[in-house]
Amino acid sequence: MKKSGGVRKPKPPNKRKNYMTTRWKKAAIRFFEGSLFRKRVELSMAQGQPKIDIPLPRNFDMSKTAYITTIDLCYNYGQ
Repeated sequence: MKKSGGVRKPKPPNKRKNYMTTRWKKAAIRFFEGSLFRKRVELSMAQGQPKIDIPLPRNFDMSKTAYITTIDLCYNYGQ
């Protein structure tokens, strides 16, 4: 009873998640480095859907991109 704060039968909150984590595998990930668009990553979606284009920070090391096998897109409290 001490851990539950005095509640006799504590239950977890039954809140439904509104957002799910999305995962891209290596075949759907493309990295680009150019003078006009700088460094960016392009994530493929389903057929007929537009691709997601994400700019990368200037200090991102493009030599390590061969080791990236998956990318997860997570919802983090509005960010």
